[in-house]
Amino acid sequence: MLHDFNDLDADAELQADICIVGAGAAGIAMGRELSKTQLKVCILESGGLNYEQQTQNLYQGVDENL
Repeated sequence: MLHDFNDLDADAELQADICIVGAGAAGIAMGRELSKTQLKVCILESGGLNYEQQTQNLYQGVDENL
């Protein structure tokens, strides 16, 4: 089940036994394995279902040596 926090009430709460931060390869693999147990698993990822420039900007780094 997918939830977009932009569509939820400001005081909405999601409950889970485990929260995995990041839906990269490792996060998804861990989530899939843990979903086979009795645990409630939440995978938290930035951005929405569509491309968002604001989210992409979060991935920019700064090289302080330049």
